[in-house]
Amino acid sequence: MASSRVTSSSAVSVWYSTQDGSANAIADYWPSYELLLFPPGTTTRRAWIWVRGDVVPETPEYFFITLAAPWGLAVGDKYGIGVIVDDD
Repeated sequence: MASSRVTSSSAVSVWYSTQDGSANAIADYWPSYELLLFPPGTTTRRAWIWVRGDVVPETPEYFFITLAAPWGLAVGDKYGIGVIVDDD
């Protein structure tokens, strides 16, 4: 995923959400739909996705992350992939 900040002294924002891939919401990770706010002068933000551990060994699983409704910035690639490596 990529975004670039438009030169501005104002805050900018973008929404992100998660979608199932081979990993399932609730069973493997907590689904998210959150607003990332970039205060003036900030060029990066982190989106935290909480993983649910279990006791069964598993192969890596993935989920998708999508950026939407940017305000004050341009989004170059609005899709990303999160990978859960054996979380036991």
